[in-house]
Amino acid sequence: MPPFNVVLRKQHHKRHLQKTTCSLYQTLRWMRRKVSLVFFVRSAEIVPCPCCGKLLIVIGSRPRVWYQSSGRRSILIIRRLRCESCFKIHHELPDLLVPYKRYDAESIEGVLNEPPRRDIAVDESTLLRWKLWFAAWVVYAQGCLQMISIRYNLPVTTVSNTALNGWGEPAPN
Repeated sequence: MPPFNVVLRKQHHKRHLQKTTCSLYQTLRWMRRKVSLVFFVRSAEIVPCPCCGKLLIVIGSRPRVWYQSSGRRSILIIRRLRCESCFKIHHELPDLLVPYKRYDAESIEGVLNEPPRRDIAVDESTLLRWKLWFAAWVVYAQGCLQMISIRYNLPVTTVSNTALNGWGEPAPN
């Protein structure tokens, strides 16, 4: 007899919750069937709040889907952090993910580079959305970098229009 039981609630057709008790073995079997790989993400360094710079405390975790370029699906358990000063909640993402994207950064970068990679298991409509998202993001990032250079009186080196825009279109002035 296992020393640990897990209580699950199943919903029936009449919207009533039924209590079922599963052993640890049954729960692990169910988890193994549901998800092939689960990774727990934890940073080795202490990261301050990006909004106010104060201390972040761990308030829990949540699952995050991660698709690799081969199409393999994995689950990352990422930590939820709350700022002690401004009370905003942040998620601790590893550097292999792009915020708000399910595919890893290597896959997205491979599609956006010239020549684009063709061995990524992704739909054509997703490829088009990534390209449109990146085209809009480049304009935003360029504006952010210009404002930082103005605020801190940093010298700006000129970069070619092709390098700024990525697809050979002239960059906005």
